[in-house]
Amino acid sequence: MNGKELKTRRGTVYYWISRNKNPNTKCIVFTHGVTADHSMFEKQVEYFKQEYTVITWDVPLYGLSRPYSNFTYENCAHDLMRILDQEKIDKVILVGMSMGGYPSQEFAFHYAEKVEGFIALDTTPFGISYYSGLDIWWLKHVALIAKCFSANALRKSMAK
Repeated sequence: MNGKELKTRRGTVYYWISRNKNPNTKCIVFTHGVTADHSMFEKQVEYFKQEYTVITWDVPLYGLSRPYSNFTYENCAHDLMRILDQEKIDKVILVGMSMGGYPSQEFAFHYAEKVEGFIALDTTPFGISYYSGLDIWWLKHVALIAKCFSANALRKSMAK
């Protein structure tokens, strides 16, 4: 993987690319979850780089992509588009893990013609229109409920 960077007015976004020698190969973009960085997908990169061009990146405010101002998923999507432009990549297969599904979905919304597929790993639909009133009520109270558990108990319950 070759480490590269995209300089924006909001901050520098770091990404890594393994370019397949075949110019007609498809490109997979892996987007990590909230507690991770680009290295989260190293085993998948090893596997897929034989047949695909592969990009991983540190989403703004994560890993090396700090500092970064005015964070929004929309800005992330536009930054990802600039990365693809910089690399001269026309179409992508998006893989988003948990929070990584949100910039992926935002990208697909703004640049649908660039997306060949989207693989959602443990993520949810982006936007409140997909959720019931009860879902939203529970989400608003997650922080309060989480305070009832120690950090150790939360980690163990999430692992199970």
